[in-house]
Amino acid sequence: MRKVLKWLGRIALALVLATAVIGVWKRAEIARLYGVVTLFDAPNIVQNFSHMDDLFFHAPMSRGDGPVSPLPQGAAYDLPQDVQDWIVARSITGLVILQGGEQRHAMVDPPRLGRWRIYRDRH
Repeated sequence: MRKVLKWLGRIALALVLATAVIGVWKRAEIARLYGVVTLFDAPNIVQNFSHMDDLFFHAPMSRGDGPVSPLPQGAAYDLPQDVQDWIVARSITGLVILQGGEQRHAMVDPPRLGRWRIYRDRH
């Protein structure tokens, strides 16, 4: 019996050490996974969405050397009151409405908005 307990102890120790080694080796991936799992947690949602570059692989995109031209302005689009309530309830930091290649509405909350990013999947 004592021999069996000794072997079980060794196996448990080996599993704990293997878990620790894998945890250190894959620390960045585990942290990213935790961030993704908690992406929609209410206290952290603005922070998480403003710093998605820490959670997802991304690649910067050059705008090129050509001139920058603004989007043409379309007819103003007034949001219904229930949309404004929805924006406040969900801590939305920005909303842009485009229709037919024209900008109809743009709202940005600068104090909460960290930075804009463009994301892509990295395989």
